Amino acid sequence: SPPPSPTAPRRMSAGQRPAGRGAPPPPTRPGPLGPLNNSADSPQVPSRPNRAPPSIP
Repeated sequence: SPPPSPTAPRRMSAGQRPAGRGAPPPPTRPGPLGPLNNSADSPQVPSRPNRAPPSIP
């Protein structure tokens, strides 16, 4: 009862702390890498504009 209580809040705060580092946060990583790549298809288009069209018919 007492151990799980402190563990639950600790896990939540720990998840947010590492997220700020840029490891578990998927929306934070793509943001800085490419603000225009926010779209799921956007990141691949600007990355390989010549290979994106032929890759996805």
